Amino acid sequence: MAIRVSADGVWENATAYTLTNDAPLGVGAWSSVHLAIPSEDCRSISAPAAADTPPATPVGRSTQGFSRLTAAVWAVKAPINKTAQTVIRSEARILSRIFSHQPQPPPPAQYVVPFHGLDPQTGNLVMDALPLTLDDFINEDLAALPEPRRAALLADVFPLLAQHLLAGLDWLHTAAGVVHADIKPSNILLRPTRAGQLAFTPLYTDFSAALSLRPDAPVTPPPANSTSAATTTPPTSPTHAVRLSDPSHQQPSHPTPSPFAAGTWDFLAPELCRATTPPPVPTPSSDVYALGITFLTLLTGASPFDAVAQGNAIRRREMIRVGDAVGFAAMDARGGKRVRDVARGMRLAGWLRAGLAKSAEKRVAAREWGGWVAAAFGRRSGDGGSEA
Repeated sequence: MAIRVSADGVWENATAYTLTNDAPLGVGAWSSVHLAIPSEDCRSISAPAAADTPPATPVGRSTQGFSRLTAAVWAVKAPINKTAQTVIRSEARILSRIFSHQPQPPPPAQYVVPFHGLDPQTGNLVMDALPLTLDDFINEDLAALPEPRRAALLADVFPLLAQHLLAGLDWLHTAAGVVHADIKPSNILLRPTRAGQLAFTPLYTDFSAALSLRPDAPVTPPPANSTSAATTTPPTSPTHAVRLSDPSHQQPSHPTPSPFAAGTWDFLAPELCRATTPPPVPTPSSDVYALGITFLTLLTGASPFDAVAQGNAIRRREMIRVGDAVGFAAMDARGGKRVRDVARGMRLAGWLRAGLAKSAEKRVAAREWGGWVAAAFGRRSGDGGSEA
């Protein structure tokens, strides 16, 4: 698979592929994602079949889909119009910058979905395919379990999942120099793994709203055989990675977000809800807040604003601006009980508030937050595969 770098710093991949006749994996504001079969086997390993997935994984329904991905399969993200082409190419540019640099371990594919380049003929993003998101896990797999089993499963899974996602977010901010800007359960994919107690590894995906904290980072084509090394993780969307040795590069004076992409209301930090000109720019701190809302959604099974908002969009947006997501979640009797059931003696609500502080200045950073949960649960996980 040959990849060239375009004049504007985008990996371009002319490898032929054939779209399958399956329904799209997903449809968003700017694109639809489809399965495709490449003409070359560009993956060093194939996705595990259902029988290879550890039985402790609570994804019986979803895992069935992995069996048909034992051959090399790509996910192709296709723009839906000309404006979307601009968004997708911007996403490809930041992914190219990340994957053009292979820092010391961990590699990019430990935390994000491998990227195969942009199809120069169609403007499609090309990546590996993985059909399960954290949103699926919450709304289908966990929702199907009786409450005692749900609580027991989350009590085991949550510490490792949280530590891996926080380690990945710290890596994105400090090593890759990237703000994701749209973290939510549907933008986290789950890769099956046989290592450790956690039978899947969460990977960040969909960087259409992302911005680089180091826009001048060089882009180079992958060295020979590096593509297969970067794709030892199966996924469904894009990624990035640039090493920052000089801390001064981590906070540039003028990071530029995509002119069209935006975050998702329930996951917006309060400081991003201000109507200003120019609009507020996402930061590493706002990413931490979005991941905190994601954790709350995982623990309670719903947005922390659902119970109080009761379908009123104006009330919901005012609640988001207030910035007390943990308090609003506790107003739902079922959601509050679910958090307590998972806590097992840990002051989980207090831990959540550290990352969900209304003031960005008081909000804990991803690395420190991950250290807190590791200490509270008595174990630190560097790769999502350690035991509790």
